Amino acid sequence: MVLVTDSLDCKGQSSSLIVNGLKINSNLNRELNIYPNPFINDLRLISTSSDSYNYQLTDVKGRILRSGIFQNQKAINTADLSHGMYFLRLTKNQETIVYKILKQ
Repeated sequence: MVLVTDSLDCKGQSSSLIVNGLKINSNLNRELNIYPNPFINDLRLISTSSDSYNYQLTDVKGRILRSGIFQNQKAINTADLSHGMYFLRLTKNQETIVYKILKQ
């Protein structure tokens, strides 16, 4: 279960969670800059930390389209992907953050 708090400070529990990275209070969110969003052909990942991150880019059906490890910065070429919504999952140690991203 995940405790969820909205912008009006209303609290609830959920067994599933989709997180927009710009609205989560997380150490990872403060360390990472993901841009541009929406993107066209390249998605850039930049970290202010010297740690390594695992990343997975998935489509809305959960299929992994790109994955790997990066440190400091990474450019992901997405020229072959269709327009639409994708999810970028970033993990460092035991902490994970998921960004909803859009390809134009």
